[in-house]
Amino acid sequence: MKDSALKATLQAHYLWLCGRGGQQADLAGADLRGADLQDAELEKPDLAWSNLKEANLGRANLKDANLSGARLDGAYLRGADLQGANLQGANLCGVDLSGVKLEGADLRGTENL
Repeated sequence: MKDSALKATLQAHYLWLCGRGGQQADLAGADLRGADLQDAELEKPDLAWSNLKEANLGRANLKDANLSGARLDGAYLRGADLQGANLQGANLCGVDLSGVKLEGADLRGTENL
């Protein structure tokens, strides 16, 4: 996915989360390999089967995200502080977390971990 399209999707998702129009991010199957999503507000996105290999998700809010089947190998999920990435309630069914940097990530309530 091109940076401009990703940026537009993230902006629309943020507006949706705030109740100001926009729309929920549907990034299912998207190629986000190496994408910089640090500090992204991505609560409740559909990222099923997306390629997040080596993506920077440090301090990203992925609460209640659908990450089933997503590629996360080499992804950066830790934060510079103790908050880390928020993965509370995320669906991680079929996700291989080997090699994923998870220090400080909040995994409370994740499904299928």
